[in-house]
Amino acid sequence: MDNTSRKHIAALVRGARHKKGLSKEDLIKLIGYERISSTVNTVKGLKAKVKSGKKVRLKWMKQSNAKKYEIQISKTKDFNDRNLISKKTSKNDVNIKCKSKGKNYVRVRAIDKDGNVGRWSSVKKVKIKK
Repeated sequence: MDNTSRKHIAALVRGARHKKGLSKEDLIKLIGYERISSTVNTVKGLKAKVKSGKKVRLKWMKQSNAKKYEIQISKTKDFNDRNLISKKTSKNDVNIKCKSKGKNYVRVRAIDKDGNVGRWSSVKKVKIKK
């Protein structure tokens, strides 16, 4: 992202916060901009396995500089879904319940102690039968 884009986004954030009284985190979600840090590693080794019912076990390699992880589960590959599930955890081995059966897509990213985020892991597809 070039410097002009960053200035434009910063102006949007300042203006929208003043008018709407939204928090910085809400605005970041609203405009879809987050600072990707080069110091936070990309999560590697993501494995997804369907357990009983709609539960999915997710496991990945622990990142040395990560304080927590963000997990997303969606019905679409691009994660632009109304029923997107987004959870945060400090563990690298979790069980998550999917909302719907059929194909679901999963990805994970690391978050360091300062709140900087890494890039999303590769996307894994899981198929819920029940």
